[in-house]
Amino acid sequence: MITNADRDDGLGDEFLAALGGAEHKEYEVDSYEQLGEVTRTAVGDGAEVVAVVGGDGSQRQVGIALARSTARPAPALCVVPGGSVNLLGQVLGIDDASTAADAATSGKRRPFDVARCNDEEFLLNATMGFDAEVIAKTPRDRKERLGRFAFVVEAAKRIRTPPARVTLTADGETMFTGRATSVLVLNVGQRGTADFDIAPDAAFDDGVLDVAVMRCRGAFALARTMTQLARNRSPSQNDLMRLRGSDLDVDWSRQTALQLDGDGAGEATSFRISVSRRALHVCVPSAGAHSS
Repeated sequence: MITNADRDDGLGDEFLAALGGAEHKEYEVDSYEQLGEVTRTAVGDGAEVVAVVGGDGSQRQVGIALARSTARPAPALCVVPGGSVNLLGQVLGIDDASTAADAATSGKRRPFDVARCNDEEFLLNATMGFDAEVIAKTPRDRKERLGRFAFVVEAAKRIRTPPARVTLTADGETMFTGRATSVLVLNVGQRGTADFDIAPDAAFDDGVLDVAVMRCRGAFALARTMTQLARNRSPSQNDLMRLRGSDLDVDWSRQTALQLDGDGAGEATSFRISVSRRALHVCVPSAGAHSS
């Protein structure tokens, strides 16, 4: 088990208690940047499962290190959800330390795709534009105090951000050219919560990425689109366009914010995105996961 001392809040102890007498080793890091190195240490120590206490960003760092591992079979990632959103845990059906322990000891092992945007991998999603700017600019202390509502507060401050011109190519074919506020590239169809499906047909093990081009502009159009998605209705293509592909090129007319799995990842004008099918394995409870 890997614990980030800055993000634990007692979840690590709960997870260990739920493990009972299962054999385990404990690793602790003091900073986010140490997660990859400690994961490699755990792999070298012969771990079959690497459990990490933390949010989606921490799960991403550990998952990437496991996907890069040359160990065969590579250890599986077990999520112990401890962040402000915990989307990966929700998608996998893990919502607390007890369920995580069940997944680690008696659950299933599921293959999981790993995607790359420019020089960085991600597990859940890469988003560009308004969505990414909101994520990147929301202060951590506000997220800790308000949870998901912190993003709503930041979005309200930035709702007037104008759209930019975007060209999107999927598997060598130009699929969209026009103005957009956000482009969401999804390895899992959900965004923010497992009940909010932006790409209902997405699967995390099919080697294909789902893309949502958000074209809606202004508070009213955005609220209308979000309401339709929340009700499992398809918004107009004037507001949201969906497409799929394994190799994507997204070119913006101006410097645009990027976020990966809930963490801001700088700005760029061009984004090259690909996917490695089933590069990682994850632990899920015997009841299964939300995506297949």
